[in-house]
Amino acid sequence: MSRLLCIDPIVGDWYASHGQLFEVVAVDDDERVIEVQHADGNLEEIEQEDWLARCRAGSLNQAEPPAGARWHAAHGNQDTV
Repeated sequence: MSRLLCIDPIVGDWYASHGQLFEVVAVDDDERVIEVQHADGNLEEIEQEDWLARCRAGSLNQAEPPAGARWHAAHGNQDTV
């Protein structure tokens, strides 16, 4: 029986899940949430339990940043258009 490894959320890294592309912008272990910013700029909080469930289901994958991404959380800057 194979065992799936879970993907840890890393601030500044991009992921894809359920057809959505997003960047992790914060991880709050006290509140047990992961804050993400979608490629369209919308913010969302994902509960850590949901992150783990997506990981176990195989619906969470690491991804490349979209072309022309306007923000870079890991560097704290924004590109100009």
